[in-house]
Amino acid sequence: MNSEIYIIGAIAAFSVIVAISYFFNPLFVKTLIGENDPFERKIFKGNLPFWQFLMITVFLPIIAVLITLLWNTINQRPIVHAYSFSERNTLWLIVLMLMMISYGEGAHAASVSIRHYMWKLTISKAFRVAEFYHHILSHFLTLLGIIAMFFLLAIHELSHPLLISMNIWAIVIVVFAGICGGIVMSFAITEGRGVYYCFPALILSAAFLIFAVFDLELNIYFYPSVFLDLVLFTVTLITMVIWRMKNGSYKETVGEFFHQEG
Repeated sequence: MNSEIYIIGAIAAFSVIVAISYFFNPLFVKTLIGENDPFERKIFKGNLPFWQFLMITVFLPIIAVLITLLWNTINQRPIVHAYSFSERNTLWLIVLMLMMISYGEGAHAASVSIRHYMWKLTISKAFRVAEFYHHILSHFLTLLGIIAMFFLLAIHELSHPLLISMNIWAIVIVVFAGICGGIVMSFAITEGRGVYYCFPALILSAAFLIFAVFDLELNIYFYPSVFLDLVLFTVTLITMVIWRMKNGSYKETVGEFFHQEG
């Protein structure tokens, strides 16, 4: 089985483990409960939430390594036809997306820490600025960075197909990874209040990949990352729609994009 399939499986497994540890941990609560919550416990002289410390020092480096390995694995295959971006430009754009995600997580860590000590100052300008970084800028950079990063990997693969078609087990792994990743991404988008901008981003990304597949008359089974993105983006969209139908309309609308909690 091609090493790309193993890396895709590893990315999916890692995202599921992180999601389970965060969303389904019995110690996790939606409201801050202080030092009793290990995710919100402050470290480094009581300034940085433990969960944010893990995101910056453990989770992001692991994802960066896996994404780099995935790009390098795709890039080792011969070029069949060029499509849109050169290899170097695609790599630099992926690096830029990783920088956006890192900046977003750093801003989130800082703003969460600041908000923790300003909950009695909700009417102040400083609190509103911290909330802007917390709920809007950091989530925007992180969520769109993740979507764009996977999209760019698929674009890169359009010029580097597999030498032989995926077998049935490879297809199962890619589909399973797309389903798991899509469910996790949908909840991350919902929790991060990113429906307003992630919904059109996902639709446009999936539509472009579908157009490219038909335009170039590609056999999708030679393109694991493209296949993954199509499943990933589709499952994310479907899960968000189902969530809306089950729970009513989201908080995110055009008029509430700059929503701030009191």
